[in-house]
Amino acid sequence: MKICIVGGGNLGTAMAVDFAAKNHTVNVLTSRPQDWQRKIFASITTSGEPAQEFSADLNLVTSDAAAAFDSTDYIFVTLPSHVQAAFAEKVAPFVNYKTKLVMIPGFGGAEFLLQPLLKRGAKLFGFTRVPYIARLKQYGKSVWFERKPSISLAAFRGKDTTSVVRDMEKLFTVPCAATDNYLSITLTPSNPVLHTSRLYAMFGQSDSAFERNELFYAAWNDKASEILFKLDDEVQAICRALPEVDLSDVISLKIHYESDTIPALTKKLRSISSLSKILSPMKQAADGWRPDFDNRYFKCDFEFGLDILLQFAETLKLPSPTMNEVMTWYRHKTGNFMRAVKLSDYGINSAEDIYKFYGGANSMQKTLVLIKPDAFGKGHAGAILKIYEDAGFKILAAKVMRMTPELAAKHYVEHIGRPYYPALVDFMTSAPIMALVLCGDDVIKKVRELNGATNPAEAADGTIRKLYAEDKTKNAVHASDSETSAAREILIFFGAYEIFD
Repeated sequence: MKICIVGGGNLGTAMAVDFAAKNHTVNVLTSRPQDWQRKIFASITTSGEPAQEFSADLNLVTSDAAAAFDSTDYIFVTLPSHVQAAFAEKVAPFVNYKTKLVMIPGFGGAEFLLQPLLKRGAKLFGFTRVPYIARLKQYGKSVWFERKPSISLAAFRGKDTTSVVRDMEKLFTVPCAATDNYLSITLTPSNPVLHTSRLYAMFGQSDSAFERNELFYAAWNDKASEILFKLDDEVQAICRALPEVDLSDVISLKIHYESDTIPALTKKLRSISSLSKILSPMKQAADGWRPDFDNRYFKCDFEFGLDILLQFAETLKLPSPTMNEVMTWYRHKTGNFMRAVKLSDYGINSAEDIYKFYGGANSMQKTLVLIKPDAFGKGHAGAILKIYEDAGFKILAAKVMRMTPELAAKHYVEHIGRPYYPALVDFMTSAPIMALVLCGDDVIKKVRELNGATNPAEAADGTIRKLYAEDKTKNAVHASDSETSAAREILIFFGAYEIFD
């Protein structure tokens, strides 16, 4: 595969050398290409095994997005959230409907910040968590990393992940699972609650300077665990308030870390060897060590992480005292009271808006349309399709088929036993039909308006039945009359694999 890695930090460098060592063509897009060499050296640690040393050659290291993106199969973006909007504006001219963007990690507001790219047709995928623990040895030259045993991802707005999962397994050589909805990625209780709880426990209780830069995980304390559990509970409350989305993959940290008490969680986080040497985001001042509010732990995990979670809670009118407490402290300490991402700017003001935004075509209304034997046989299918498409509706599925009596019985089950039922079945099975799944805002109501009254004599001018129907039975088209009917009827005529969102 041909891969582009955006960002030359810990993760970007680890992915670049890992993929290149497996004979994939790897381009790196970085603002500092002059500091890179094409041959990258790596040390990889596997649990219980000595570190292995290897190297691999990159294809291209550049600051030119056009060159880096050219003919790539995937673009992996490892940039921190606070620079993603500027990145999207800069590279938008080089992105199109063939572009597959993979965010590592996927939380932090990417689905909002990368809208300029999504509007150009790019497909967005996000990892639940990072695939490695990685640390640079020397920028642009060498890196150490430890591979995680498995990975998972989700697609934004219902894109098929089957081939992507397969490709990720080839690239990372570990099992990859697909999560049902990108909202699961956004709500994953990772850095936005993990980092913020520790930072608030460290700096939110006192304004005193530290004598030294404290280890972030190895010195984790019960206060941080207490705050983390409270934040985790508030995230789980958000998930419970959105029952129409499968959020079962948003696993509580009590389960993720196998720790159901505060002391157990503290012990667990202190004991993770791969994290033991990570220092806190601090800088030296005249009176000691103080928080570095320019560090990504602050800029990303508060403004683009915890605050987005807080806005979901606010949208759903859920109590979130700990999120509020932590974010209020951050805002007062930094003086930054402006929200980096406002959900309302993206039309999110209710639970229904959340479903719509994250489901895309999957949550937008769908309807089943049948172009009946009379209209299809007379060659009107093309003209009818044009009417639907001109109205702004997207065709998600289409097939020409012959309806059988058995299929007719499933479709017209509520009409069985009526005097007209035998004639209706005879007509619908007499010749081929075209079945369609259409998608769009309020598509059920609007398609029925386009179709016109059941009796073409009563149909308004310009409607499909006025133009192409013969009588009340041979009336050119059928369309679902409700969301319940649409859900039932679509499954009669199409398998899930036949519907292209």
